Amino acid sequence: MNNSIALPVGGSAAELREAVREALCVVPGLTTLKVVDPTLASVQALEWALRRVERDGTVIALDNVTFNQCTHIGSLPALVASLGLPVSLFLPFPAENMHHFSSSQCLQISGLGPVPEQLGFLQALQDLTLTDVTSIGSSLSNLTQLTSLQMAGCGEFPVVIGQLTSLKKLSFSGNAPAFNGAVPDAIGLLTNLRSLRLSQVSAQLPDSIGNLQQLTMLQLLSMGMAELPEGMSRLSCLEVLHMRSCIHVRLLPPWLSGYRMLHELSVAFSAIDVLPAGVLLLPQLECAFFFGCYMHFVE
Repeated sequence: MNNSIALPVGGSAAELREAVREALCVVPGLTTLKVVDPTLASVQALEWALRRVERDGTVIALDNVTFNQCTHIGSLPALVASLGLPVSLFLPFPAENMHHFSSSQCLQISGLGPVPEQLGFLQALQDLTLTDVTSIGSSLSNLTQLTSLQMAGCGEFPVVIGQLTSLKKLSFSGNAPAFNGAVPDAIGLLTNLRSLRLSQVSAQLPDSIGNLQQLTMLQLLSMGMAELPEGMSRLSCLEVLHMRSCIHVRLLPPWLSGYRMLHELSVAFSAIDVLPAGVLLLPQLECAFFFGCYMHFVE
C-alpha cells in the first residue's frame, strides 16, 4: 500500500487546493507527505488544505512531512509545527529557509552535506535525527531543549555534545569505514542520559562514560575497542546491555557481576570467550543471549 503522497505542482489555485484536500482525506493509511521543489501556488494550496482538514475535524495520521529542494515554503513550516507533525529536510536545503522551522519540535535532516549552521536557531527542537551528513559543526550547542539525538552514517561526532545536557536518548553510527573519530570525554557530562547506542566507532570508549549514572540501556555495535572501559563499572542503573560484532573484545570483565539492576544481556558475533560466572547469578537477570561466541565461565 502506498502510504505517501507528493504535492501536486500544476493547475489553478482552486484545483490545487481540492487535489491536496482530497489526497489528504482519501489515501488510506497516509503517513508521509512529500513536498519536493514546489511552486508557491502548490504550497499555498497545501496550507489551505491542512487548515480545512483540521477545521473539518478529519484525523490524518501523518508521521512525517518531507521537504526536498524547497525554495517556496512560506508559512507552511509554521503550520506543520502547529499541527505537531515531524519534519524531514533533505540536503542541500536553502539555509535561508531554516528559520521557518523555528517552532518545530521534531526534525530529521538527511543528505550528503554539512548541517546548516542555521540549525542552531531552532531552539524548540526536542527530537533531532541526522542521517548521512558529512559534518555537524557547533550549531547544536544552542539546542538546549533537545532530549533525543540520533545520528546515522555521520562523518563526525558532535564536538559540542557535552553542552546538550537535557539529552535522555543518544544514538550515533559512524560512516564506516570512513569514520575514524572517537567518542569525546564530554559525553560524561550527559548525566540525564537514559539510553545510549553507539555503532561503527573505531576508538576506545572514554572512562567518562561511567558518569552516566542514570543510564538504563547501552548498545555497542560493530565497535573497534579492544576492551570495555573501566568507567563502565559505575553504571549501577544499567538494565539492558547489548553487544554485537565487537570483534576485538575478548572478555567481559569481573565487575560486570556488579550490575545488580541488569535484566537483559545480549552478546552476539563477538570474540568474547570468557564470561564471569557471577553474571548469570545477577538477581534481576531475566534474559541472557549469546550467539556466535565461544565462551567458557570463570570463577
